[in-house]
Order: sequence, then C-alpha cells, then structure tokens
Amino acid sequence: MTEVLRAPYVRYVDDFALFHDDPGVLAEWRARIDRYLEGRRLKLHPRKTLILNTAEPSQFLGFVLSPGGQRRLPEDNVARFRGRLRGMRDRERAGSVTRTDVDAKISAWIAHASHADTFHLRRAIFKGTRHEPWPGED
Repeated sequence: MTEVLRAPYVRYVDDFALFHDDPGVLAEWRARIDRYLEGRRLKLHPRKTLILNTAEPSQFLGFVLSPGGQRRLPEDNVARFRGRLRGMRDRERAGSVTRTDVDAKISAWIAHASHADTFHLRRAIFKGTRHEPWPGED
C-alpha cells in the first residue's frame, strides 16, 4: 500500500480501508489491488469492497462507522447475537453447555460491542442479569 500505491490507509489483519478525495483514484487503486491479488490467487470480497464518500456511514471491522465518530453494531450482528444468546441459554438449561462456556461467549461479544456506542443496547439485552453494564461503564 505505502510503497506501490502511496495510499493513506488503515489496516487490521486482513481488513483495510483506503482514503482519497477522488473516487477515480480509488477505483484505479482497487483495480491495481485486484491485479496484484489475482497473481496470488486471491480476491477482494465483492460485496464488501466499496468506494464510499466519508460522509456516508460504512461498515469496517464489524462496526458501522458514521461521520462524527459514532460507532454502532450492524443490525444483523445484534439479531444474530440475540438468537445465539437464546440458544446458549436453552443449552445451558438442558445441561449441554456449562455456565462458564456461556459466560465466555457472552463476554467476548460484550468486549466487541463495548467498542461501539452500545451501552443502552447492552443494558436492554442484559437487563436484570449479571451481564448488565454498570452506569458510567461506557
């Protein structure tokens, strides 16, 4: 990125975002990256590779990033977690998983979710449970 494209970017593991004021430059960078990856039998994800204006919300690293610095979880992420939570509670009641296993999975989701503006969401999901966030946590 920096040596060949001279592109300002952010990266985490295999996710990255490039920045430029000109959409044409971004389109050319995308084509060059496609060619580079093609030689290594790799591809950019077709639905997740987008050219967007920074004034528009966009998804990156499991968050919806909005202008002004707001971060939230995508709705499908929250819906999937609610479904998994119901399933985990049912399996715990049936004795097929331990409370420790359930707590570990819930804690992992909470750790991820806490990097977004989710205090009220987490309070709604976990109200009255040992996972309910404390006031002032966020």
